[in-house]
Amino acid sequence: MHLAPVVFNARLAHFQGTNLSISIDILDDVTGIDLRSSRYPMQLVDEFNYTATIELPEYGETRYRYVLTSNGDEIETDGMNQRVLFRNMYVNPKTTINDVIFGWPSSPYHGDYGRVEGAITDLSTSKTIADVMVTIAGKTIYSDKTGRFHLSNVPVGVHRLTASSINGAYRIFEQDVNVVAGLSTPVVVKLEPLSEVKVTFMVKPPNDAVGAPIRMAGNLYQFGNVFPYSGGSRLPNAVRLPLMEMTPDGRYTLQLKLFAGSEIRYKYTMGDGFVNAERNADGQRITRRLIVPSKDVEINDEIISWREAEKEPASITVKVNSNLGYGDWVSLRLNGNQIHSTLPIWPIGNNQWMYLLYENPDGPLNFSVCRNDLCNVAFDLSTHSTPKQVDFTNPDNNFTEVNEWNFWNPTQAVQMPTGSSHAPNGKNLIGVEFTNVYKAGFLKKQIDVLERLYEAGVNWIILSPTWKVQLINGLPFFSVDVDTSTSLADLGSVIAAAKKLEMSVGIYPQLIFENGAADWWQSSIRDQLWWQQWYFEYERFAMNFAIFAEENQVDQLIIGGSAVQPSFPDELVTNERSMGTPKSSEEVWGELILKLKKSYKKDLLLTIPARGGNLPTYKFLDQVDGYYLEIDSNSPDNATFSLETVSMYMDSMIVNFQSLHKKPFFLGLNSPSLQSYRSDAVNSERVISPFTAGYGQANVALDSQAYFYEVYTTVARERPWIYGVASRGFFPVAELADFSSSIFGKPALLELVK
Repeated sequence: MHLAPVVFNARLAHFQGTNLSISIDILDDVTGIDLRSSRYPMQLVDEFNYTATIELPEYGETRYRYVLTSNGDEIETDGMNQRVLFRNMYVNPKTTINDVIFGWPSSPYHGDYGRVEGAITDLSTSKTIADVMVTIAGKTIYSDKTGRFHLSNVPVGVHRLTASSINGAYRIFEQDVNVVAGLSTPVVVKLEPLSEVKVTFMVKPPNDAVGAPIRMAGNLYQFGNVFPYSGGSRLPNAVRLPLMEMTPDGRYTLQLKLFAGSEIRYKYTMGDGFVNAERNADGQRITRRLIVPSKDVEINDEIISWREAEKEPASITVKVNSNLGYGDWVSLRLNGNQIHSTLPIWPIGNNQWMYLLYENPDGPLNFSVCRNDLCNVAFDLSTHSTPKQVDFTNPDNNFTEVNEWNFWNPTQAVQMPTGSSHAPNGKNLIGVEFTNVYKAGFLKKQIDVLERLYEAGVNWIILSPTWKVQLINGLPFFSVDVDTSTSLADLGSVIAAAKKLEMSVGIYPQLIFENGAADWWQSSIRDQLWWQQWYFEYERFAMNFAIFAEENQVDQLIIGGSAVQPSFPDELVTNERSMGTPKSSEEVWGELILKLKKSYKKDLLLTIPARGGNLPTYKFLDQVDGYYLEIDSNSPDNATFSLETVSMYMDSMIVNFQSLHKKPFFLGLNSPSLQSYRSDAVNSERVISPFTAGYGQANVALDSQAYFYEVYTTVARERPWIYGVASRGFFPVAELADFSSSIFGKPALLELVK
């Protein structure tokens, strides 16, 4: 590995004191950004400027950040006083980095801001590129399917922008950008594509934990890296890491598609990038490095040790007396001074699971047990309330039994039918709309559950990717959220798996508001400029998914929804504080639908909420291909419902609307399994996820949810103009007998598919 000297020049954005002690942390994003770094002190040039020269691996990316060490450790903050997760750079033979340090938690930035926006395309084909990670001034954002990105509240000055593909398919791009106060600086990014090659890894393990599963952790998407890590964690989720296959000679192998000339940093592990990861002969953690060659290659490695020196591992055994749900695995949550990991553990038969833990921390380390890494929802009641401390001397003290899971009673679980599958023909769709709550660790279960759903009779999957909505300087902006938004790469993987089963696939993009849509619309101060910005952002949001849906052969693209309903004609009335929905909204929506249909050729559906028994009369209703009617059990219209009342509703209001427009209807049903609603605990969309706070076991009413589905599915099956019925809020990661809208593991699922 050839090292090249890199000169770091850092300038303070404002005076912060004399003779400060500032260092650079070179971060290890494979082990864990907050868990392993190399620190290099900087030299004082003057009261505003500091410098350091560090030798770093040539022709590779380096993640780093600045730390104030004068009085404890303070990690640098960006212009909005948010902690800098990392900065990014590429090491050439002669590299000089000129950065601005905006502040620290104790001394935040006070200055002017501008915006940076740009478009990313392939240098060879000029096609737009999605999921490119863009970093500038300590901020990170991703490009959408149109290749666009934008960052607000960027401090003024010249900053280095980097753009790198999450899978290594393109050469990294770097450029200095001059940010001017109050203005938007455009950036044109053209990425050079790299050639795809197959890399086969062969590794010989040590004579420790023989036969245990081995995974690979690395710096690219192919190794499970999701940039940054979902839910605020600074570790790649262990269940995302690719699992190696054991060969007859005891070695392990894995083949990946990588790109010639890209740098990979990787390691072998029996846990994640930190816990149970390989070490050298001295017991020190290691991260390997490879510049991918220009042709297919086999890499032969040897794992020297899992151990820290000669320390013995702790053996943890879990006996599960309460059976698991379909496809479930048992997870350990480890919590200590430095370790905060959730790991899948190993089945050993007779309802027992075990794990050899090679991490031996200085302080106490506790563990609890859960299903499918859902340690806040699907947990073992015993260890959740009283975590056990890991004993590295006596394995008997690490034995625990699971007698009851939270919100799960296997003896009362609904057995999903099998052999009921039937291919969709566009008119007999039986579906589930996946919850819009997403974490990176959900991907495996989203894919695994598809076959079981298909066997049960479900032939339609609706995915609900999200962007977040923010008010910046009083104007609305939409963006991918690095912690909660599904990457387009993940979304494409689920679609491909569903298509392989010949399922129909829909996409229903949704917006997430910090305090709920209703509060957001009520508190927003709107004028004409505000509305122009709103429609511009929604068009960008919708076009992103229209292009993606067309490229991935998605069968339905669903737009609208209750969260954006206020932007429809005549929804909001002007008052002394805010402008109501503009008169031009009908024209704006009509033009948007025409643009979407130019990019997306299959069925474009418009969401219509069933409220008050009246359906809208917008002029643009005839421009879409059908309607997705959202029906909620907590709607006033459903205060008392029966086969008779629902049939009357369908045959009066709905059938008249359908006769007028002659377009197919699809029903999106939502009924949380609750005895009663408390409106203060329900979001504006009324779809309740398992993570919604405020409900407990006493509120659960599975029978009322099942009755709702029995009534509506019976009515729907008798009306040929209803082409499909979907259950909203489906949580694919675990069967739960809880309060949520999800019907997975509940009697309502049988009503949907019967």
